[in-house]
Amino acid sequence: MDISVRHPRTGRARRALTALATLASGAATLVAVTTAAPAGAVPVAQEPVATPAACSQQGSIVRTLENGTSWSMCWNIDSKKGLVIEALSVKAPGDTGYRRVLDSLSLAQLNVPYDSGQHQWNDITSYGFGNQYLQKLDESECPDGELIDVEQVWLQRSGTTNKYVERTIPAICVQEVATGLSYRSHEQDWGSIDDKLLFTDQGSELVVSTVSKVDWYEYQSQYRMTDNGTITARLGATGDISPEDFADPAYGWPVGAGSTDHATSHHHNAFWRVDFGIDGASSQKVRMIDSEVTGAGTRGPVLTSTITPVDTARTLEMRKRRIYNVYAPSSLNDDQHPRGYEIEFEENDPYEGNAETTPEVTFTQYNACQEFATQNQNPSCALQGVLDYAASGANLTNPVAWVNVGFHHLVRDEDQSPMPVHWQGFELVARDFWAQNPLTPSARDCVNGNPGGQVDSTTACGHATATGLALSATGQKVGTTAPATATVTVTQASAEGKVPEGTVSLVDGADLVASGPVDAEGKAALTLPATLAAGAHSLVAVFAPADGTSWMTSSSEPVPFTVTPAAPVASRTTVKLSRTTVTTAQRASARVTVTSTPTATGKVTVYAGGKAVGTGTLVKGTVSVTLAKLPAGTYRVVAKYAGSAAVKASSSAAVTLKVVRP
Repeated sequence: MDISVRHPRTGRARRALTALATLASGAATLVAVTTAAPAGAVPVAQEPVATPAACSQQGSIVRTLENGTSWSMCWNIDSKKGLVIEALSVKAPGDTGYRRVLDSLSLAQLNVPYDSGQHQWNDITSYGFGNQYLQKLDESECPDGELIDVEQVWLQRSGTTNKYVERTIPAICVQEVATGLSYRSHEQDWGSIDDKLLFTDQGSELVVSTVSKVDWYEYQSQYRMTDNGTITARLGATGDISPEDFADPAYGWPVGAGSTDHATSHHHNAFWRVDFGIDGASSQKVRMIDSEVTGAGTRGPVLTSTITPVDTARTLEMRKRRIYNVYAPSSLNDDQHPRGYEIEFEENDPYEGNAETTPEVTFTQYNACQEFATQNQNPSCALQGVLDYAASGANLTNPVAWVNVGFHHLVRDEDQSPMPVHWQGFELVARDFWAQNPLTPSARDCVNGNPGGQVDSTTACGHATATGLALSATGQKVGTTAPATATVTVTQASAEGKVPEGTVSLVDGADLVASGPVDAEGKAALTLPATLAAGAHSLVAVFAPADGTSWMTSSSEPVPFTVTPAAPVASRTTVKLSRTTVTTAQRASARVTVTSTPTATGKVTVYAGGKAVGTGTLVKGTVSVTLAKLPAGTYRVVAKYAGSAAVKASSSAAVTLKVVRP
């Protein structure tokens, strides 16, 4: 059943925000940048998981994107947090299994203070994005995607009594969305206009989203997982301007005609709780990397990058050129660098009006009761927030990041109506989670470290191939009993002696002429079809690598080939009338058959008394021709086949047709 419930914000008591003391942070210790594994015990690389563990919550999502990257996750709809993502794991093309990235990811608060100081809301803890606030999605909101049903049960106040509400609605949209250019590398010398090998591809991402309506605002919770490993958490706000929040011009902007109505400006301070689980490691570390101007070079300023370990719980700000990196010392990529992810902000306007919305990032040690950034709802940590969590100064071995992204909404005329969606969020970007771009084409898999100059993939990685084509003749006749043959040779372009594995296709433009496998010597012998059409052809051999190999495709230079018509063969034409006597008001029909090998094609004409009385086109060597009306008399009817390039013309014996008056 479809239940519609509304709780107006006005007239409903809310807890006031409590300003808590900001944690005093000690002086940072700067050390030289290094990406090698930390000293001490030798880390043991984690093994990927072939199949992620089953989900204990409501459901799971496992998708493989067009470029081959797979994402696996569990999902849950929490009454307060709304959409919660858990056990988020990724498997790139070429990986043998999934590796965990996050244990969980969810909204942890949405603080909305108005500039007038009259209202301040906490939409997550006071209302929530689940229960009656979760919206039923229409198919038009999930184009080319999949809608997932969500089963809900909650206890709802109705007058003076409580009742359980149950419903199942399509509420989660899962889509694969194009992201545009994924990468491009043209192996072209600087300043050159020569066409060389071009490596380029378009990307895509998995988008999982829900919509929740809290009073006048409608929020889309959105998580995006790209084929290059990036995770984006975003909150989109749309809906309508609250009619209850129009006030003094000093706090807003005029909307509508004239300067009568001023919509109050306000902030949206969104907190996300990011529980890292890098490769399922039992211990993870946090560090911040700052790149600052430290001097002047010969042609420009010198920037020095330094690392500051974040060993204990604390609140932090996001400065220019600062990166927060969470990594697992025990999990090393193929370059022996610890796997990790870093936090990168989109546009951010943090709200300094409250102590808890001032820090952009807070790192804390995992504690199951710490679920919300402010006004925590878990009884074991009731009403606490990020400042309380950070004040513990706990050592970080299982870090949780509380990411705060602010947006100041200065209302404008264009916000009516509905309001265009405005977004706020952040990215989690892989740092050394893989030894290379997870989408690296096989021809570039050896480009790792300093290549020493412009890369030439025809020789650098040894996967490039060269294809040659030789024909036994320059042409043949249609229908020949001894058709020409093609010898295709596929070699390793770097001449290291390896034989490429795969198949070759002989093509004429878009038409496939012949195909076959490459043998152990890198050759394929193909026979051209005897039925190849007469005319000029341009034949090209195309090599396609075998599945699971790293060889690159290649094509031969075009080779001209001419097919001439064969000498036409004799034909025999016969005609048979449907009736031998008709009236002047009737039409006779004649069945004309032309016998030949190959089967005759083309037109036939039927003559009566030497005059053409009907024509037709042969289909499989035969055609029925309806004759014209004729005056009374006796006629000799003859069928004549005009012939074709392959079949000679012929005429039938005459048959008699008698035409009488009615």
